[in-house]
Amino acid sequence: MKSKDRENKVQDLGNALKNMFSEFSLEKKFGETELVQSWEQLVGPSISSRTGKLYVKNSVLYVEVLSAPLKNELTLSKSALLKRVEDTFGKAVIKDIKLL
Repeated sequence: MKSKDRENKVQDLGNALKNMFSEFSLEKKFGETELVQSWEQLVGPSISSRTGKLYVKNSVLYVEVLSAPLKNELTLSKSALLKRVEDTFGKAVIKDIKLL
């Protein structure tokens, strides 16, 4: 027999995961990981193929750029890229992008 308390606490999986991330303060780390995993979808295959290591440290996304002209182009369009990240993943994921 199910208790009334348990029936009232039933929720869908999405809300349960959201609550768990919130409870354990994992939202930010999950967003950072999702950003790194989604890099190719975010910038496209041509840019993604010319970048190396990606990692987030202290709310800064570090991107190894394998092409000098691309590094210059990304430097010039860094604010647009930050805006795209913000629109896709939310404002709290990263604060800056450093090109290596």
